[in-house]
Amino acid sequence: MTTENIWDKFAISYNNVLSKWSVYLELVSKASIYLADSNFVLDQGCGTGIISLELAKQGKRIIGIDNNPYMLGEAQNRLLLANKESNPKLNAVFMEGNAEHLIFRDGLFDGIVANNVIFYVDNPNQMISETYRVLKEGGTFVVTGPKPNADIERLCSQLHEEFRQKEIYEELKEDIEHFLKCSFELKTTGIRNVYYPEEIAELLKKAGFSKDAEISDNIYLNQSFFVAVHK
Repeated sequence: MTTENIWDKFAISYNNVLSKWSVYLELVSKASIYLADSNFVLDQGCGTGIISLELAKQGKRIIGIDNNPYMLGEAQNRLLLANKESNPKLNAVFMEGNAEHLIFRDGLFDGIVANNVIFYVDNPNQMISETYRVLKEGGTFVVTGPKPNADIERLCSQLHEEFRQKEIYEELKEDIEHFLKCSFELKTTGIRNVYYPEEIAELLKKAGFSKDAEISDNIYLNQSFFVAVHK
């Protein structure tokens, strides 16, 4: 199965699992804290819109981009459902886009988040350069991704244990199995770039971002990095 086909089949289980998994929700919360002062945020590789919609619920204006129509379709469905219960309506838009070739003008956003995107792009430096270009002076960029020594088996074990404790494992069993299958396949065929957090911070500094990066290496049970910088 090609990487593109994996993402095509990933959308439903991706959303159903991650929207309930504390490991992922902790990351969403952390991103929200660092983007607290950002009013117009670009979510690069927005997937099914979990981070986008959380930020929109906080009153932010959001544009979420992704290059997979199935992920975008699920994000749009979730936005429609959220807006049935929200007054005023959430200020979020989802659209097809490429993180390496952004269509937006210079300095448009005061916050940008790229969760688990940089490992998948062809040219990480180009993605970082484009991010820098469309970010306002003083804006915040949050980037995350798997570390080179990421242990998916450990994450698997924690996921099973947590969902059993929450008594939702049987309800979501098929989604969990599909989510983990796709995750393992992506590890084999999809991950093109892996970095330790200090390496990402160095790439960002070379692109012009602030030298004083906020770095965490304990995301996803210490399997992923989290780096926040300012322009």
